[in-house]
Amino acid sequence: MDQDLHQIAGVLALGLLLPAWLIFGFLDWWHHRKTHIETTSGWRESGLHLLLISQAGLAVLAALFLEVNALILGVTIAAYLAHELTTGLDVHYADARREIVASEQRVHDYLTAIPLALLVILIITHGGQFAALFGFGEETADFSLRWRQDPLPTWYLATWVPLSSLNAVIYLEEFARCFKAARTAQTQSNRAPGYYGF
Repeated sequence: MDQDLHQIAGVLALGLLLPAWLIFGFLDWWHHRKTHIETTSGWRESGLHLLLISQAGLAVLAALFLEVNALILGVTIAAYLAHELTTGLDVHYADARREIVASEQRVHDYLTAIPLALLVILIITHGGQFAALFGFGEETADFSLRWRQDPLPTWYLATWVPLSSLNAVIYLEEFARCFKAARTAQTQSNRAPGYYGF
């Protein structure tokens, strides 16, 4: 692949799409908080959000730190498909239980488009291993697990990893808040008087 195109793809993925994904993740959390997720769809939807973060995190961390070959491409494709399935479950569950305003729907559009764009860039920049994964092309599929031969700049990783961790922390906060609200509601329900007032 042309070196210039490879560099452009890297800048697009690392400099634009990954940071934008974190920003839209934060905006999604803000919408959940604004619509009082803890008293509507509750910890079950929030649990799906944690699953989404885990699926995305697996793919991103693998591509950032490990040599991208047939194995890593297979992992990222599987993670993307699982992420799409979970996204569908998430929206279906939430739609019947809390208001999803137009601005949150737009955020969801980006949260599904960005992972696809990142996956496409990864496939394009590693086309030989992608073809080999399915038994095509001239390259032999490489299923080894090893660190990147050309590691990303330390300053980038030192910036991106804490920011992405913060994104995970706010969703853990959301889950804790939802779980606490569910426990409080259950306690109040248990203390409520019966039909005869006792």
